[in-house]
Amino acid sequence: MYLQAGRRERLELCKFWEMIHPPITDIMKSIKLQALSDSLNPYYNNNTDWQGVFYQTTYNQTHNLSFSGKPNEKFDYKINANYYTEKGIVKNTDFNRYGIRAAVGYKPNDRFHLDLNLATTLTRNSNGSGNAFSQSGVAAGSAASSLLPPPSMYTASNSALSVFSVQADNQNVVYDASMNIMYLLPFDIRWRSTLGYKYGTVENEKFTPGILNANRATWNNGSEYSYNMYVRSLLSRTVKLGIVNFDLQGGLNFHPKSIAVTLLC
Repeated sequence: MYLQAGRRERLELCKFWEMIHPPITDIMKSIKLQALSDSLNPYYNNNTDWQGVFYQTTYNQTHNLSFSGKPNEKFDYKINANYYTEKGIVKNTDFNRYGIRAAVGYKPNDRFHLDLNLATTLTRNSNGSGNAFSQSGVAAGSAASSLLPPPSMYTASNSALSVFSVQADNQNVVYDASMNIMYLLPFDIRWRSTLGYKYGTVENEKFTPGILNANRATWNNGSEYSYNMYVRSLLSRTVKLGIVNFDLQGGLNFHPKSIAVTLLC
């Protein structure tokens, strides 16, 4: 017979012992009421739902707000703001993203066209006691016996509190801007140029209470940044000889760490 969970299973176990050990029936009757009803002992009369302790019913939300317009034939614009939030199935975990994007187009004539694109994104997520792929303590805790009391600072299951008490946050901010220019030169030569710049920061912060770390509270913080800038310029012309079309292209690709020149025919 397997001991499953809670007070009811203990009572069933007592009945089982009474059947196979008649001589001790009176002894069991004299002690089972006190042993199974002692409210001062946290290891009696428990029926802890450990799945409910660690996991939760979640919901996701996404919201978008967009504006666009074309006041005249030369100018147009688009603006979009968005928000996304996701609650993790493991408590104390979530993911939030905020973003805004804008695009502007200017075309005064058929020979010139200018596009500007601006975007920024902020993401913030809580990792609990682990990272995006694992949560220390959840796997073992959620499989613990239901006879154990819920996690508490004063019980043997207090290690499970790290899932809820450890604050591990990650924040990422990205700024992205680009400009595209097209100009039609004499002799049907098209000039296209792109200028782009991207800058991002990442900040990680983790706090562990002292009661979960041998009375030594720890706080870790780390930050980093990265950037990328590029310039691409291209000249192209289409030459038609009879029934054959030739596309002639020559360009320059500039990167802070490298410069490349490309000629295509």
